Amino acid sequence: MADSQAWVPHDTEVFLPGRLIKEDADENTYLTDLGELKVSTKKQLEPVGDARALSGVDDVCSLEVITPPALLHSVRTRYVRDDIYTNISRILVAVNPFKPLSIYEDQYIELYQSTADPASLPPHIFGVGADVFQRLTQDKTSQAVLISGESGAGKTESTKLVLLYISQALSSDGNSSGFEDSILEINPILEAFGNAKTGRNNNSSRFGKWIEVNLDPNTLRFHGASVTDYLL
Repeated sequence: MADSQAWVPHDTEVFLPGRLIKEDADENTYLTDLGELKVSTKKQLEPVGDARALSGVDDVCSLEVITPPALLHSVRTRYVRDDIYTNISRILVAVNPFKPLSIYEDQYIELYQSTADPASLPPHIFGVGADVFQRLTQDKTSQAVLISGESGAGKTESTKLVLLYISQALSSDGNSSGFEDSILEINPILEAFGNAKTGRNNNSSRFGKWIEVNLDPNTLRFHGASVTDYLL
């Protein structure tokens, strides 16, 4: 049906939303942001479904129809406008911007500290820290954050930001101050033995690590930390 929208395969963009403008016996023509694309009629294309995917949504799970093209396009659209974070329910997807962004200043930490529901705010690595802090203080249970990704994805920086947020949150409650510095000061030693230059990252970690921060269960005061390294 002419004017209907579908996810059209593309060599470099993987998928693009396209509007059907012409139907032939062997191929259909779709109009995309990168021009006209012809697709064999034998290919079954996913319909766009929920148009909100075209503009990028905070949480992909809020879409009525969730497909791989909708997820990829939503994340890409947000990334282009420097919204590098996207939620998939409680999973935070981060795309390395490879440039400085002014979204890690104190005002952002204060914003996520001031809300009772971090999920009501835009996706952010500080939102992960806020969720951890709330569960620590309200549920009094141990928390774990898994940060994974390919080389150069920004795992080390994301780890630093989570530690920074939790340290600042504890400090504002009068429980702790600056413990992330104590943990991060060991990074140069670990990196000296375990990092290497790669095609995408001049200082790529060639090992994984598990950082355990120990807090007093009653006062939440910082008691120490340990780092366990794992070979990739």
